[in-house]
Order: sequence, then C-alpha cells, then structure tokens
Amino acid sequence: MRVICLSAGRSSRLMPLTAQIHKSALRVAGWPILDWQMHSFWLAGIRDVVVVAGHGSDETRRLLGGWKNRLAIDIVQNDEFDRRNLDYSLFSASQYLEGNVLYFEGDLLLPPLLLEALADSTSEITIAASGSSKSERVDAIVRRVGNTIHLECSEHGSLDVHGSEGEFVCAFKLAGGSAEKLRHKLALSTFAGQIRLYQYLSELMTEFRTNILNTAAQPWIEIDNLADLQRATAVVDAFGFRPNTGDS
Repeated sequence: MRVICLSAGRSSRLMPLTAQIHKSALRVAGWPILDWQMHSFWLAGIRDVVVVAGHGSDETRRLLGGWKNRLAIDIVQNDEFDRRNLDYSLFSASQYLEGNVLYFEGDLLLPPLLLEALADSTSEITIAASGSSKSERVDAIVRRVGNTIHLECSEHGSLDVHGSEGEFVCAFKLAGGSAEKLRHKLALSTFAGQIRLYQYLSELMTEFRTNILNTAAQPWIEIDNLADLQRATAVVDAFGFRPNTGDS
C-alpha cells in the first residue's frame, strides 16, 4: 500500500506562520503535523510514502529524514506550487499512481484506525466522508443519487451537509484501473484555475465500484486556518499515541 501526500502549497490562510515553512511543519501538541501523519501511516501498516514538497521544502525534507528508518519515503519536488494548482502536485507524482494508492492531503490529521479502514477496503475506489461536519466551513461534500456518487465542491465555501453522505475528508483510496484512469485524466489537465481533481474523482466513481467510509465516529481534522490549528490539539489527544521518529 502506497500513500501519496501532497505538501507543496503556501497555505496563505495560515500566514504568517507559514511564511517560511509548509503548514505540515507547524506543531500540534508539541509535534509537527508531519510527524503525526508519518506515525499514523506507520501504525496503520503503511510503509511506502510519497511526499510532494514545494513551499518550505527544506524543513519538510529535514523532518522526513527522521522517518527514513521506518518508512520507505520518496520526495517529489514541485517548484510550480505558486503557478499551478493542486492538480499539478498530484501529476508530479503520477509515476506512483498505480496499484493500490491512498491519496492524502498534507493538512489532514487522521487516526491509524481510519487509515487502516481505507487501506483494507476491497472496492476500486473508497472515499472518506463524515456524516457530521467537523469543519467550520465545509467546502466539499459527498452526494449519492441512486447508485451514483459524486462530490459537490465550493472552494473556500460553506456547504450544508444536510441531505448528503457527509463532509468529504480529503483522502481516498484507488485500486488498479481507477489509479491508471486518474493518471490519464491528470495528463490532460491545464493545471490552471480551480482544481479539477475532485471532478475527475466524481467521473471515476461513475465507472468504478465505490465505497463510502463514514468517519463521523473517528477523531480527525483538516487544518485550513488558525482556528483549526488550535482545535487540532483536542483531536490528536484522542489518537492514543504521541509521535516519535525512526531515530527515537
């Protein structure tokens, strides 16, 4: 099982804290977000990690160095993070989009049990959704119409989860053909304007058997702003571990 973690953007909503570093280097309960992520991957049995770095990549690489005794880490450098959208970060790592792949955004904190459930799913596509909203402003929700599942998105918006399958957690698993199809779709993208990744995922969910994993009972957070960063301590307190690197 491989995870591709996108950690390249500038994170303007967390400035000035992210002026020199990526937000995954910010600390929650005394440890960098990135350490929480890597330890969660390790506890979930995920050993193959690809990180797309860009803004603040020197510090990102330094932090990742402590995990190379436990995890097989590949770092993909995206120097276009200010000129191209998030789709390009994933496209930069498209050589790794094959087999069983877990897509993971670099501002997420997910517990190992949730990561295990994603990794163990036998569906071609498995997406995570929270039946009860855990974000102040929900910008992506999962909708089901008959047998069709799709994402409804409003960048930096505030969507109502009522009547939907829940808030989309920015993590999903692809297996086999769905990963290859996504790679082909990304290759045709212009990487300009609003991201199209979630549209591509919606298109794939009409083709491939899709499972929705309800995360409402699990502690998790997507850190978009200072309020999220402050709330994150209570979330990781429920994880049941404290990070330590492979050198510890």
